[in-house]
Amino acid sequence: WNTNNKCENRNWSYKQEKAFVALSPSEKLSYQCVKAAVLKAYELIPEHYRQRFRTWKKTEKQTHVDVARELISLCNRWCTAVGVKTFQELFDLVVLEQFKNIVPERIATYINEHQIKTAAQAAVLADEFVLTHKSFRDTSQRDYV
Repeated sequence: WNTNNKCENRNWSYKQEKAFVALSPSEKLSYQCVKAAVLKAYELIPEHYRQRFRTWKKTEKQTHVDVARELISLCNRWCTAVGVKTFQELFDLVVLEQFKNIVPERIATYINEHQIKTAAQAAVLADEFVLTHKSFRDTSQRDYV
């Protein structure tokens, strides 16, 4: 580090530099704080981990043990990114995902935009979405008849 709390390593990526610059002067002096900020900058959003977990396929070179290990890792990353810490939160996550798989894609997208945590909350939101869009559709159809 130099006297201006700037990293003198010019090999840092944009993300790393951005994470560092966002720290307070005292945090910039702490290796642990810098490390945590840089690692956080590279964390992907929960949806990315969910999709990778759900679409992971075994390659010819992988053993089944390798595949299971990778699935466990992806599931852990997904759960960590979402903030799952208890069995109930994991249960809610799985049921919510299945609920979103059942409803039409536009409703699932609407649910995702609201960062709902449970299927019960998603169901209320989905019903509101359907009612709101149904009344709009009914009104617009009358205008064209």
